[in-house]
Amino acid sequence: MGLSPKIDVLDAETRLADAELQLIRATNDVAVAKANFNTVLRQPVDTLVEVEDILSTVRYERSYEQSQETALKHRPEVLDAETQVASAEQQITFAKSGYYPTISFAANYYRLGDSPDVNGSKFTEREAWDVGALATWTLFEWGKTRYAVFQQEARLRQAKETLEKVKDSVRLDVKSEYLTLQAAYDAIAVARKAVISAEENFRISTERYKEQVATATEVLDAQTRLTQAKSNYTNTIAIFNVERARLVRAMGLEEEI
Repeated sequence: MGLSPKIDVLDAETRLADAELQLIRATNDVAVAKANFNTVLRQPVDTLVEVEDILSTVRYERSYEQSQETALKHRPEVLDAETQVASAEQQITFAKSGYYPTISFAANYYRLGDSPDVNGSKFTEREAWDVGALATWTLFEWGKTRYAVFQQEARLRQAKETLEKVKDSVRLDVKSEYLTLQAAYDAIAVARKAVISAEENFRISTERYKEQVATATEVLDAQTRLTQAKSNYTNTIAIFNVERARLVRAMGLEEEI
């Protein structure tokens, strides 16, 4: 009977050693992460930074359709493709101008005189002005004009096709991020239930140990499962917040509105 407590002690010591190794690794990972963070902020790597918990579990309220609409209004590649379409339409209008006459206007104002003050004379008036208009119409280059119009219309079709491809890509990006975000939010509830179950299991194991109907190993196992459940819950919340930020970026926004 004396061997059982000894085995429990050895098992506890082994678990403690594993936990200490994990703590050392985690501490090192935090230090490296802070150094990387300082590098991103363009400040000395040894600058002291504090971690503040800003993780949110608030459900994302914007609908899928609203997210799609926002993305099509703000994504830079969509705006650029729309600009290309508008430019192609203007080029068609410019090319069609060859079908029409070119009209130019000119106006002239004169001061006349035979003295330095140009104040007229007995032969001329002091002031005079005239207006002229000139219409030029090239009749034998309509074939060239029509070719130019066809060329610009082809470019317009290409620009519109490119715009639709860009919109399809943006829609797919938003749909993927939106579904991933919803899955991440649903996972929070599952992870929370796992924590509640692990807490209850740890409480029962502790009470059983106090009543000497359970071993210390059982309590340690329950505590390990509780720690893992809490870790999973925190990771799930972190993933949810990251996916939320990715969806905001997929909509072409710098921050959620």
